[in-house]
Amino acid sequence: MEEVDMMSPASIDNFAEKFISSHRPLHLLINNAGIMWIPLQRDQRGIESQLATNYLGQFHLTAKLWPALKKANGARVVNVSSLGHHNSSFNEDPNFEKRNYETLEVYGQSKTASKLFALELDNRAKDFKVRAYSLHPGSIGGTELGRNADQEQWKKLGFLDENGNIHPEIIASLKTIPQGAATTFLLQPVHY
Repeated sequence: MEEVDMMSPASIDNFAEKFISSHRPLHLLINNAGIMWIPLQRDQRGIESQLATNYLGQFHLTAKLWPALKKANGARVVNVSSLGHHNSSFNEDPNFEKRNYETLEVYGQSKTASKLFALELDNRAKDFKVRAYSLHPGSIGGTELGRNADQEQWKKLGFLDENGNIHPEIIASLKTIPQGAATTFLLQPVHY
């Protein structure tokens, strides 16, 4: 097992170099790292952290692993996204240097970028028998993705009532972690 920090280009490079040096093909790359609802932070390059993690990290990792993906002769790249892309398009000020930072807008922008990346990668990679997908695994309970959100943010999204209690219909709609993960694995390989 290897670890990779998706906000660190050096960590991504080290991970990818180790894999590439094994000379193994890579049949399935699941880009599932993500952060959400955090205060403004930047990586060592000055890039806003949600954009760096949720999009640039997966782009960088995929690019570095490209030789192994091609070697598989039928690989899949899966970008785990969310419905958060509805919160924002991709803005000409992606690092929020000239506009006010709003954490859900930032998250949405990063997920829009991830979806667009999957779309364009699929268009460009077909000739190399590599296919790319983006998916929303559903709303999943029991993860730490929302650990930094305060009650007002949950209320704004309609998850909590005025007293801070989660709505019963929200509880009923949440997937378990295994159910959310299953969404990723339901993508069937393409046979050429």
